[in-house]
Amino acid sequence: MFHLGWFTNFMPPKSWRTHWGGHDAEEWATGKFYVDFAKSLERACFDYIMLEDSLMVPDIFGGTAEVELKHSLYAPKHDPVHLAPLLASATEHLGIIATMSTSFYPPFMLARTLATLSHLTNGRVGWNIVTSSEHRSAQNFGMDELWQHDSRYDRADEFVEIAELLWDSWGDDAVVMDRETWAYADYSKVRPIDFNGKYYKVRGPLNTLPPKHGRPVYCQAGGSPRGREFAARHADTIITAAAGIPAMKEYRNDIRARAERFGTFLSRGGIPLDQEYRPQRLHHEDHPLEWMKNHSIPGFVGCVKRTNALHGKQIGAFHAPHGDRGPDQSRSFQDSGSR
Repeated sequence: MFHLGWFTNFMPPKSWRTHWGGHDAEEWATGKFYVDFAKSLERACFDYIMLEDSLMVPDIFGGTAEVELKHSLYAPKHDPVHLAPLLASATEHLGIIATMSTSFYPPFMLARTLATLSHLTNGRVGWNIVTSSEHRSAQNFGMDELWQHDSRYDRADEFVEIAELLWDSWGDDAVVMDRETWAYADYSKVRPIDFNGKYYKVRGPLNTLPPKHGRPVYCQAGGSPRGREFAARHADTIITAAAGIPAMKEYRNDIRARAERFGTFLSRGGIPLDQEYRPQRLHHEDHPLEWMKNHSIPGFVGCVKRTNALHGKQIGAFHAPHGDRGPDQSRSFQDSGSR
């Protein structure tokens, strides 16, 4: 048995040029094509759909954007963050992972957006953490070029720390909704984070409710040594393009070794990988523990077993319909898992 994730983006389907494309070319931007796609993935027992993104129109070939736009290779591309609740409203179990860059979002805005999406999707949102890699994207945000590669990951480490502090800035019992005293929230349970780091300074607290299940699922595609380190430290599901079984094994072994240094373990090795989550409710040691086993497609998706008790942070998990897998093999994006 293995579990499935689908990698795509919010742009014109390539079928628009064919006789089988129907009205996709005219209607893709409404999201209807992707709603139908998400429903199909859920019927097929996929665990999640991951929506890639970028923030520029390339002009590498011939020094112009002609080829990219003529063949819709890299653009037009719409924002997947706004597509996520639409897909969630049309499905019941499918995880929706949207790409958001730590190089261009302010930490507070990203944490607030994901907290909002968590409630709009009933806890089924995930964050594909990228640092971006194109100078053309940087030039759309007032920069001449991106920061150096490893520096972007240093910033991303601090960025994730801030996001988690913001999601934690509301206590579990902050919302009281006492109709007799007209008290919606207990102000003493909502705290500033007063973060002052090397790259960011954020006061907090978050002005939204925290995510439904502690924090979103983290997706990452670390391929470089620094990227692998970041993925091993943070990611719940990892995307890789390793080609061939030896490369897949090397990637698996390397991620496992790095993850163990962070108190996170990949278990039951092999291809495909077999990992486990050990769920635990934040701040509730007596919460019932459940085990959720994940498998990956070799060379595509791997999930790391999050047993790091740094926060005991609750996260979402994936829930595909039972299908022919049996109820004991299904798991929920709303189940909790410790980070």
